[in-house]
Amino acid sequence: MRDVYLKRGEYNVILVEWAKLAGLPWYVTAVRNTKIVGTQVAKLVRWLHVMGAVPVASLHVIGFSLGAEVAGFMGKALSPQKVGRITGLDAAYPLYMNAGSEGHLTAADAMFVDVIHTDGGNFGFAQPLGHVDFYPNGGRPIQPGCNLRSVIRRTISRLINEYVVCGHNRAWMLYAESVTNPFGFPASSCPKWHPTVRANCMWTPDVLMGFAVNSRVRGKFYLRTNADAPFARNTTGYGFK
Repeated sequence: MRDVYLKRGEYNVILVEWAKLAGLPWYVTAVRNTKIVGTQVAKLVRWLHVMGAVPVASLHVIGFSLGAEVAGFMGKALSPQKVGRITGLDAAYPLYMNAGSEGHLTAADAMFVDVIHTDGGNFGFAQPLGHVDFYPNGGRPIQPGCNLRSVIRRTISRLINEYVVCGHNRAWMLYAESVTNPFGFPASSCPKWHPTVRANCMWTPDVLMGFAVNSRVRGKFYLRTNADAPFARNTTGYGFK
């Protein structure tokens, strides 16, 4: 994420290093720590604002999985101030699903919250969380290119990373690609992202997913992606009614 932004232009990028608090296999502890880390990030954000370095409203916070929940807790801890944007990349679902609006990322946590769902109901949320929610390939496993046949020749560790959490990881990959190809991921309010999907509507490019999303847009949007990078299909592959 850092690399694609710095390649794109002059950005100030702040990375939050909390690996020791999020290490597996202690997922329950990692979940508890997201609130602690979020509160500390909020303190940093407030300090930057008070020092006149970075106005809160100009900040864009991006988080993947547990990191998306950290971003949500940061937003809650900042209240009534709000950062300009939070992008949640397949926000973590296990142990957050019944936590209520105060226990996971929501649209109230920033001035604008956009969420990309790629592993809904598994490692990520299926239900909408933000002002605008995107569902590539339906937003659920198995994402294109994540079937077992595609990764069966890998080592065991790569098999786990590339198959078990393949769809989950796809969220940050899609967003990172959108930074270098902002117009590559048009999405539609029509859920007919594939010819086999039954829907009484026609897919039309209504809004862009990722970097170039319109912050005034609201709702749920759908799109297709390729199985491998580059994932963007632009407006191709939607020639069906």
